[in-house]
Amino acid sequence: GTGFDAARHRKGTCTAEVDLAADLARLPVAEPDPTVPILLFVLGPSRSGKTTLEGLLTLHPSVYAGGENNYLSAAVSTSLQAAGFLPETNLACLPIQLQDEFRRRYWLAWRRRAGAAKVFVTTAPGFIHQAARLGAILPNVRFALIDRNADDVRFRMLLKRYENGYLYASDTVAARNQFDIMFAERFNA
Repeated sequence: GTGFDAARHRKGTCTAEVDLAADLARLPVAEPDPTVPILLFVLGPSRSGKTTLEGLLTLHPSVYAGGENNYLSAAVSTSLQAAGFLPETNLACLPIQLQDEFRRRYWLAWRRRAGAAKVFVTTAPGFIHQAARLGAILPNVRFALIDRNADDVRFRMLLKRYENGYLYASDTVAARNQFDIMFAERFNA
């Protein structure tokens, strides 16, 4: 199935499950498109070095750093709303019929910010769970996966002073559990 139920979605109950392994096995890769830039998703856990890699890449003048932005979720939400659905930010809830509109909105958001850059770089831990769908829907997508020692990542999470959220970042056991939930289970499956 597509993971999309229009009747449930119109009621605001789209609960599409994201199964990374199944998505990778069945979703096609979008055809290359020379008219749009390369979109590089730098993926990995918090405090793993994604922003450092992004900074190094953007030393090249053709590369634009987008950081952790909301372009993806905004494009999903506005595409659904324009078609009369309730807003949703999960890419798995986007019907196939709205993929063209999603692509248009997503690239427009990048172009407004990045101008004529040939490569757009974005970092966000949550995108790792949507990687297969991103590769199936968006042309010219690339992924850089950051692999860093799990104990070091958890230690870096504890050293970071987050201004809000991230309750797991103040306790060693909570940090270990959060890391395992977000990443270890996905890669050990």
